[in-house]
Amino acid sequence: VIFTGCVDEAAVVQDIPAHEAESAVVTEGKLPPSRTGQTPVARNGQLSVSGTNLVNSEGTPVQLKGVSTHGIAWFPQYINREAFTTLRDDWHADVIRLAMYTQEYGGYRSGGNRDELKNKVKEGVNLCTELGLYCIIDWHILSDGNPNDSKEDAKAFFSEMSSASAAALESWEASTLIVPSSC
Repeated sequence: VIFTGCVDEAAVVQDIPAHEAESAVVTEGKLPPSRTGQTPVARNGQLSVSGTNLVNSEGTPVQLKGVSTHGIAWFPQYINREAFTTLRDDWHADVIRLAMYTQEYGGYRSGGNRDELKNKVKEGVNLCTELGLYCIIDWHILSDGNPNDSKEDAKAFFSEMSSASAAALESWEASTLIVPSSC
């Protein structure tokens, strides 16, 4: 699923009762189970948007709960298997947001090493895929002001990330949510 604009989380997701989540159809596949049972992707499969709801492969509204990495240029050490496994198994996270600032110190458009930042995003996507987590890639506009100023860089970045994610997902039933954020 690719979102190409700003997402208002309150408008996109809604809670579902726990008893309905437990009865969701399991996606057959090669995903490694978490210590607590099925992975989020195994429980929900391919996500899509229906009206104002984020829905699972059966059309049931779902709410993803998770964490953000903050700025990956500043805290790259937290993109690792142990941290993501802990977030999935102990914190019951469904999704991890990989926040890549564009203009702040060390950002993608302000002197940061673009190749290192792209590799760190790819590493995070691959870990999420392997662990059955959903992933949001956040092209984070903060002090930039006008998101149109970085439009061409964002297009090139997401074109590369989409290609890399598609290749990583060929053997998985996972989804990567790609959200260029201009909020």
